[in-house]
Amino acid sequence: MKSEALSKLPAFALPPSRRRKRARKARPTASPVSDEDTVHVSDVSQILAPPADADSGIDSQQPVNDFEDEPLHHFKQIFADLLECEATADGVHLLSETFAQIVTEARSGKPSGDQGVPERAMLDSTPVIEEYFGEVWRESSSDSQFFLAEHPERDEVLGTLLSVSEVTSAFKSCENTAPGPDRITYNHWRSLDPRATLLTHVFNCCIHLRAIPLSWKESTTILLPKSGDVTCPTNWRPIALGNTAYKLFMKCLAARLQAWCTKHDVLSPSQKGFTPFDGVMEHNFVLQRRIEKARATKSSICLAFLDISNAFGSLPHSAIRDCLAAIGVGDTFLDLLVAAYSNCTTNILSNDASTAAISIKCGVKQGCPLSVLLADTPQQLQDNIDLVFRSLSQLSLFLNPSKCKSIHICGSPPTGVRSSTFYINEVPISRLQEFDFTKFLGKPVGFNACPNYASINDLSQLGMSIMCSALAPWQRIDALKAFFFPLHAIRHEDSTI
Repeated sequence: MKSEALSKLPAFALPPSRRRKRARKARPTASPVSDEDTVHVSDVSQILAPPADADSGIDSQQPVNDFEDEPLHHFKQIFADLLECEATADGVHLLSETFAQIVTEARSGKPSGDQGVPERAMLDSTPVIEEYFGEVWRESSSDSQFFLAEHPERDEVLGTLLSVSEVTSAFKSCENTAPGPDRITYNHWRSLDPRATLLTHVFNCCIHLRAIPLSWKESTTILLPKSGDVTCPTNWRPIALGNTAYKLFMKCLAARLQAWCTKHDVLSPSQKGFTPFDGVMEHNFVLQRRIEKARATKSSICLAFLDISNAFGSLPHSAIRDCLAAIGVGDTFLDLLVAAYSNCTTNILSNDASTAAISIKCGVKQGCPLSVLLADTPQQLQDNIDLVFRSLSQLSLFLNPSKCKSIHICGSPPTGVRSSTFYINEVPISRLQEFDFTKFLGKPVGFNACPNYASINDLSQLGMSIMCSALAPWQRIDALKAFFFPLHAIRHEDSTI
């Protein structure tokens, strides 16, 4: 039976390897050194490097905010004065106006580099897109009693202002991705503010005022096709392109929040996503061991892989606020996040047109909604699914039965898959049969699963096309990073996919 299932699947196609002969280069011969050319260490005039106390261009005792050679140095005093004033509406207005002047001055010195309008995937009917996403991002509510207050005595996430080292550290992990509406890239900020002192001033003013510039609330959104009918808006993934300064600020706040959560053990030890450590292997190992144990002990195991419909795009802002308040992040961080998510708009680009500004009144812009539940009996798993459904409903989140999978594996004779059916709000979940599989964190899971090499063959062909192209070596590396590696973003330490 398995041979029949394998015959219906594409075979693994291993691309032929190509070896390039490298021309041998003649090694330069070292010229003999005469006694006259010998220089003693004591000869001060021949020292290659200046002494430690010599002028190296940057005075170690000089404050980081006193570099007057930077193009936008004259704006720093405005933000320094804002930090000394009380947080008022006038201060927020001055913050927005000053940053708008910075962007105007920065763009005036920006190289044109116009490469024309990029080719985009086609989705017709802009009014349909505007209506659909306007409904997706409409305001929703959650149960205010869902999150219980825990430890209000914890120190605040933003108890101190950001340091230059924190901003530069966030800068290092920023690749030169697509810019937002202001068209300023990360590389452009690096050239205008090489020591990140100006942006540190701007970010600290945002923390002090508990507000952000108005331009940071605007973004453009592009649509990437998923599987299914491309004429249906539900089969397109929205990718928001925010201003790079805003994204860098959020990266700094995320680093603070992550360090704070680690310090106070806020996250569950079972959570492996959004942590500085790789938990993919651990989760896959635990799942595989549970399946093997069921077969070895001749017992049963029931699995359900649950997918939340538009999980992070439909999360109510009130739920985010209640959760942060419950864990005790502090008023400064809480007020700043509320201000950052309030009155945000985006324009969706489709074909050669753009929608009108659409208000984003719910959701966040990142996340992976896939999770898995395990149980020993069908009834226990069904009870767990019902509990998850009720809990998510309190947060205005809903499971998507069409993308959920279930499987009941029995290790007692006759060993195999049982025909148990599980339900989400009385809607049946698709059952995995023998030889079938679903992917959990990038790894196929099933009973006696047959490997499907279709996606690996496509990935291999894409990689070979890039490597055999006429691009320069550095361009091939950029192409691999942009188009090859993101197709399998969840990777294992042992290099398996």
